Amino acid sequence: MPVELAKHQRITALIVKFQAMLNLENITALLARFAEVRAEVDAEYSALDELIVWADKNLISHYCFDEESQWWSGLPRDKGVLLSLTTLDLRKSKFSTIPECIGILSNLKRLNLKDSQLHHLLDSIGKLINLEILELSGNQLQHLPEMIGQLVNLKVLELKGNHLLAVPETTDNLVNWKL
Repeated sequence: MPVELAKHQRITALIVKFQAMLNLENITALLARFAEVRAEVDAEYSALDELIVWADKNLISHYCFDEESQWWSGLPRDKGVLLSLTTLDLRKSKFSTIPECIGILSNLKRLNLKDSQLHHLLDSIGKLINLEILELSGNQLQHLPEMIGQLVNLKVLELKGNHLLAVPETTDNLVNWKL
């Protein structure tokens, strides 16, 4: 066998081994997944920015300990803290609606919106899948969104002092809750 042919075959074999090690399809899939994750993170941070702007616009205090209620109240401005929140107390904050981006706070277990002059609750409330306590007493609500039925972990839903005309049929999905 001529030396050149042997050299070519050896180089070809090395290239095949190298391609197998790299597996271009896996790298392409990995890069595509990285782009998806990056887009999700960008969207998440954009929603957090929107939530912080909404809080500032509505004069919602920064996160602090409320001696009266013995709870942390207000909205943190740190994105890492926001994403890990389990309790959010915005009572008496005087806003008519909460932003769509509230759904980004998927770790929330308790959301207190009592006495906030809330007129409208958006469907994004249904994204708070870990929510156990939702306090809406003393607002101006006439309707609840259908998506409230997505809150399968909800145990307490406080609605006193609102002007509710009806409760959505989707609340039938909430087997663990009490009014």
